[in-house]
Amino acid sequence: MNNLLSTEQKYNKKYMHHAIFAYILLLGLIIITIKVVWTIFTSRQTINSDSVIWFIIFFVYLGFFYISVYILGIGVRKNDDSYGIGYLTEELVGTKLAALGNEYLIIHDLQKGIDIKTGNKKGNIDHVVIGPTGVFVIDSKSNKNQMIYYKNNVRKLSELAEKFMNQVAGNALWVHEEIKKKLGIDLFVYGMVVRPFNESRKIETYCKNRVCIMDGDSVYEHIKQFEGRLSGEEIDKINYFLCEIKRKNKSNK
Repeated sequence: MNNLLSTEQKYNKKYMHHAIFAYILLLGLIIITIKVVWTIFTSRQTINSDSVIWFIIFFVYLGFFYISVYILGIGVRKNDDSYGIGYLTEELVGTKLAALGNEYLIIHDLQKGIDIKTGNKKGNIDHVVIGPTGVFVIDSKSNKNQMIYYKNNVRKLSELAEKFMNQVAGNALWVHEEIKKKLGIDLFVYGMVVRPFNESRKIETYCKNRVCIMDGDSVYEHIKQFEGRLSGEEIDKINYFLCEIKRKNKSNK
């Protein structure tokens, strides 16, 4: 993936803020330490009012430094656990999608733009796959909670899984409407929720209304199983159109 995913951009931005703050804290400590040493040296190791003031400043700043480093550590861990895991998840799914081959075109991090009525961002789509077997909208999830369970020998979705599937269904509908409106191509867009981090809890692929939730290992086979529907010309046309949407919405950020 040549371009950074939006989640990776957010992770890097947060990380840079933390790094800059850490450098400022360290620089402040170095400057104050040098000033204390210089004050002691120039006063010939005798205690005077300047020495006392700088000693007080030094110990106050040392306490501030300790508290700030502790808070900074919490922020770094949160960044790793949220955006860090998020972009690794998207990268891992993107790597699995690359195995589909050259006949499949993949768009990562498709921004949907701004809602004209509310002015709010419509969000983004992690991956769109366009190939001879159809168009697939994919959301990558790092969540490790239980997605599917059995009750009275009936397989059921958890509330969280329902939420994820509704979300990706909405994204698939958006892509379908855009393609139909602008290109006149009326085709069903499949939705997929993919969890690549699943060693402790494998998901048995579950589909509902042509939206599926699955493990990362199932992505390749799921996409390849459909019969060919799109011609090479249609694939290129849809890919170009969606890339233009991505380029336009990226430039408007």
